[in-house]
Amino acid sequence: MSDERISGGELEAALSAIADQSRLSILQALWELDGATASFSEIRAATGIDDSGKFNYHLDKLKPEFVRKEDDGYRLTSAGRRVIGAAVSGQYTANDISVDSVEQGTCPDCGATLETTYEAGTVTVACLGCGDALTKGMNAPPVLASNAEHKHLPQLFSRLVLTKLQQMARGFCPLCGGHTERSLLRDIEKPGDFTAPLPWLQLICQACDYHTSQPVGALVLDHPAVIGFLFENGLDIRTTPLWEFEWLTEDHATVTNEEPLRVEITVDLGNARMDVALDEQLTVDSYERVS
Repeated sequence: MSDERISGGELEAALSAIADQSRLSILQALWELDGATASFSEIRAATGIDDSGKFNYHLDKLKPEFVRKEDDGYRLTSAGRRVIGAAVSGQYTANDISVDSVEQGTCPDCGATLETTYEAGTVTVACLGCGDALTKGMNAPPVLASNAEHKHLPQLFSRLVLTKLQQMARGFCPLCGGHTERSLLRDIEKPGDFTAPLPWLQLICQACDYHTSQPVGALVLDHPAVIGFLFENGLDIRTTPLWEFEWLTEDHATVTNEEPLRVEITVDLGNARMDVALDEQLTVDSYERVS
């Protein structure tokens, strides 16, 4: 984690500024104006707060972190919009939501049925036969589970997992937005209950120290050459659940050189294959289709 400690006083002041129904009403009123500026009287009318002095007091408490005063009125800041987004997502207020399990797909190891479950703000995809978990404890906002059709949950969760993998691979922490660094895990037991073998990719945020592990091959799911190769062979990463990419759960990655580091990944689809090489920075260095 960064050497700079989080200031309890500053954080308390920021959180207490929004811990009031009147102030939340002001933020919601500005949100419903679709990002446009609004006058003092327009916002007050939208909130229904009759007392002008009381309204002005609460509005001042939101400035400048959550509401910004401009020449033509007031506007939500980025932090103000995130407050509304967090409220709608249910991540702080609705983590007791759970949905019935959904069966979809087959296990790449034993061929039994895969089951998707959502509980306590996390999603798990596990095999009903061998018990292996392909994803375990992946955070997912309650609004995703409560607002989607039951049958569509596995695909939505897969797209969410892909989004998080790509975000981390591109160097951004999904929690704080800080920079992530990547390294290989080779001499430890495989993380969690995921079925893929080592080597694994480890991603660590340099700001908040959030870290996660994933198959090395997840890196290439963000490369246009690999995405195009998969698409030409009938696999659209936007709609195909990640657990259907069997090459991700097999011995797909090999360290071929130590200094400088070089890792080769085989994207084997059975009837077509692409070999991808990663350099010492674990970025795609070269790729080749193999007939």
